[in-house]
Amino acid sequence: MADSFVFYESFYEAIEEIEDEAVQLAIYKAISRYALCGEEPQLKGTPSAIFKLVRPQLDANRKRRENGKNGGRPNQEETKPKPNNNQDITNGEPNNNQDITNGEPNVNVNGNANVNGNEEGDKRAKRFAPPTPDVISQYAKEKGISIDADRFCDFYESKGWMVGKTKMKDWKAAARGWASRDKTMHKDTRKSFTQHEYTDKDRARQKAAAIAEIEAMDLGEFDSG
Repeated sequence: MADSFVFYESFYEAIEEIEDEAVQLAIYKAISRYALCGEEPQLKGTPSAIFKLVRPQLDANRKRRENGKNGGRPNQEETKPKPNNNQDITNGEPNNNQDITNGEPNVNVNGNANVNGNEEGDKRAKRFAPPTPDVISQYAKEKGISIDADRFCDFYESKGWMVGKTKMKDWKAAARGWASRDKTMHKDTRKSFTQHEYTDKDRARQKAAAIAEIEAMDLGEFDSG
């Protein structure tokens, strides 16, 4: 059982949109019991929709906490091989006969080596590297979009940076899609809860549709930026 957990401002703002205090209390209890005790909540309708949005972040925070208890990543300095101290002893003086036996360097061999090296460098350059919240925030600022960088990173870290069943290739496209969906969902949520003529079923249906759209993200259609 955990002794604490992080409760984000976005959780509070979403729950405060609900007018029924009994429903608010049910959501608060469900979040607390899941984060502290790992207890699966039995919710329906609007409370279930809110909890599904919060759950990925709770899972990501638990994973971080568990990794911290295990000591985190190994120290890179400790894993680097030590230089061979015998090199100075085993390397002798150059052979005087080398001027006779060694010809000009093979241009083709060197050229092939350089080409192979460039190809390997290109492969490493294209390899996906997960961004940090600071990098996400800087990119959002440059593009003029609004995004909760910590929530974005926590969500995809909990899923192993997968988009559906495919490894993420372009986090910038994912960030733009996230910001667009988040903006639309927030607008629809506010509209649904401020129009009093809506029934509880209408609210739950709109919330469930927004959640389904996020869970079924297919970001391959977004251009990299």
